[in-house]
Amino acid sequence: MVEEQRNRQRWLEAALIFAGWTVFALLIANQVHMQGELRGRPVPWVVALRPAVLESFLWAVTTLAIFWLARRFPLERGLVLQRIGVHLVAAVGIAMARSALMVQLGGRVHWIGEREFSRQFWGSSGQNLLFYALLLGIAHAVLYHARYRERERAAERLTAGLTEARLHALKMQLQPHFLFNTLNAISALIPDEAGPARRMV
Repeated sequence: MVEEQRNRQRWLEAALIFAGWTVFALLIANQVHMQGELRGRPVPWVVALRPAVLESFLWAVTTLAIFWLARRFPLERGLVLQRIGVHLVAAVGIAMARSALMVQLGGRVHWIGEREFSRQFWGSSGQNLLFYALLLGIAHAVLYHARYRERERAAERLTAGLTEARLHALKMQLQPHFLFNTLNAISALIPDEAGPARRMV
């Protein structure tokens, strides 16, 4: 049940990530289109949209990888420096993978154009590292919120359990045989000469 709920949350998270980056692609394409209009050199929507969609799709896949790394290597007390090292290596690895992919695509897709790996890597490394840090921060915010909600749910379950235990104890106290035994014990303590009191009890 818990695993199924986590899988649903991961799928929802992936859908939201791709939706967010799709909106980002549309905004970038619109900006390029509008700038072309203002300069008197209109850029067709398709031409403006292609690179924006490609870049956003790559960042959506990268975001999924960064979220996985954040869950696998969270920045926790006592491990911060070690985990920062892990994330720096991951950031460089992701930047290299993105650059290699763009070089490969450049040789096959005419509107991307041929690219050289070193120029592509160093030209985009600053943006890649900045985006990695930003997305890592967002991933940790999501992770800490999920942990907070889990602790909150555990506290609610504990409170519900305590309430149920109290109600059960009260129910046991109100059982007829418990009341009868209590009154019988009181009756036994009343002296024999107090007959009316014993009969009333």
